[in-house]
Amino acid sequence: GNYDAYVVSAYASTGLSDTVAVALSAYRSDRDSFGYNLTLNERTQFLEERAYRGKILFKPSDRLRITLSGDYQTRRTDM
Repeated sequence: GNYDAYVVSAYASTGLSDTVAVALSAYRSDRDSFGYNLTLNERTQFLEERAYRGKILFKPSDRLRITLSGDYQTRRTDM
């Protein structure tokens, strides 16, 4: 795309056994600089984003369900 921009996302889930399941997702977005700072003599206005998330489901019985989840996100930009 414009300024070498792209966005990629993915999601996957599966059962590992009758009582355990996992889900994972990822997101990435990048865009090259489209501005220029004459004072510093460098390109500006770039964007880099990353995000990841995971879940684990434990269901040891019909009456008990435990979900563990975590996520991580980072964003780097000069805008």
